[in-house]
Amino acid sequence: MKAVVSKPGQKITYAFAATAHHHVTFQVTNFNFSDGTNPGSFYLYFYKPSSSSAYTSNFFGDNGWYDFNTPATGTWTVKLVPYSSSVGSMTLTFANDVATKALTSGTPITTTIKFEGQHAGYTFAATANSHVTFQVTQFNFADGANPGSFYLYFYEPGSRSAYTSNFFGDNGWYDFTPPLTGTWTVQLVPYDASTGSMVLTFANDVATKALTSGTAVSTTIEFEGQHAGYTFAATANKHVTFQVTQFNFADGANPGSFYLYFYEPNNTSAYTSNFFGDNGWYDFTPPLTGTWTVQLVPYDASTGSMVLTFANDVATKALTSGTAVSTTIKFEGQHAGYTFAAHAGGTKTFDVTQFNFNDGTNPGSFYLYFYEPNNTSSYTSCFYGGDGSCDVTTPLSGTWTVQLVPYDASTGSMKLTMT
Repeated sequence: MKAVVSKPGQKITYAFAATAHHHVTFQVTNFNFSDGTNPGSFYLYFYKPSSSSAYTSNFFGDNGWYDFNTPATGTWTVKLVPYSSSVGSMTLTFANDVATKALTSGTPITTTIKFEGQHAGYTFAATANSHVTFQVTQFNFADGANPGSFYLYFYEPGSRSAYTSNFFGDNGWYDFTPPLTGTWTVQLVPYDASTGSMVLTFANDVATKALTSGTAVSTTIEFEGQHAGYTFAATANKHVTFQVTQFNFADGANPGSFYLYFYEPNNTSAYTSNFFGDNGWYDFTPPLTGTWTVQLVPYDASTGSMVLTFANDVATKALTSGTAVSTTIKFEGQHAGYTFAAHAGGTKTFDVTQFNFNDGTNPGSFYLYFYEPNNTSSYTSCFYGGDGSCDVTTPLSGTWTVQLVPYDASTGSMKLTMT
């Protein structure tokens, strides 16, 4: 609305409809006031409904804005009062905030802040201790001739105090773990005189998947800051492996990467973790029986896809003299086990035939580790890079165990015969 003050001392009155606790802004443009040969200026005074005392005010000596939260519902009054003998004209624009929008996971929402001091609002459904992310794309904010920016403030259900916040001066994301279940609110608050537009996408994490031994599971991280979850059944002191294939992650124009964090049953602190910047694997021996959880956490802004395969070790087989046993190591990091009966002072020969192991494009290999009865430290070992044999003299009688442990990423098959 254009306002003209043609005579010194002239005042102008406006009215606007307000709702209690709702934010409003008043933007002054086309400012053209003077006080004789000096620059001109004026005040805006704001009055609650039926009140003759100003609730708040703001001074204008140029284009600008003033925003505040109205504490009462009703028709408010605004008075333009020139300073000293100032006369002139300007355009005053009143604006409510951008209407609040409900965010749904994976659905982008476009927001435009048209007026200085204007805010925007959102809501999202959260579950306590379930991680969420907010990705900003198509960022196009300016603060006059300078780059623009804004904050996102996050509020717990029923709270007016921000739980957390994040600053955006470009495309980016912010992720956190809400501590409470319910409808959370988000406020977009531009910094200084910033106006513009952007696209906001809220996303829950990728749904948790149960891993079964030997079954590949595909995962896609579509949004920056998004995580993925898995569970697997573990037996205490039984070795497991996790193989990543079809790795296709990027961090903008740079290579992408992620971590896998492994959690014991009912524990929120990671027991162990591994970094993946390409295809690969990670193997370890869980110390506890139960359902373990795994979290895929991308590094920085990495997004993309990969295939994860969990695998238990090849089932342990009992060796008998002269009988060949076939073994296939299908997954990187996977082991195989054997047992054999021994007499103190006896010698056993372990022949490997039909050796067919490789380590990617390189020749593969493996070790056989031999364990005395009821011992977890190996007594001796033998290395195989092809067909061959190895003699082991057993100092103790009883049931010995053997572990086949591939070297590096070796996989393949062979036949083992004990004599």
